[in-house]
Amino acid sequence: MGRSPRRRPPGHLRHGHPAASRPPAHPFVGDLELDQEAMSLPDESGLSVVLYSAPPNTSAEDALKLLASWSATTGQEQDTASTSKPLTRQP
Repeated sequence: MGRSPRRRPPGHLRHGHPAASRPPAHPFVGDLELDQEAMSLPDESGLSVVLYSAPPNTSAEDALKLLASWSATTGQEQDTASTSKPLTRQP
């Protein structure tokens, strides 16, 4: 089972600034060293959206590309399977 995300106190993440770099573990590609950036929502909720990205030309970028291609392939197979029906003649 993967690790749960760390909780940070409100106000710890600043809008538009890098917050940290931490390595989440993925069951298929292993540890990923990803940069994270938090952006506060424009309302008064105090919530933030956290974006993760891999630095260019790193093993983390390669791993994310692999996962994206795998996901796209799996999704296409599922879409095809759900929409393809055998043709049958109606009497």
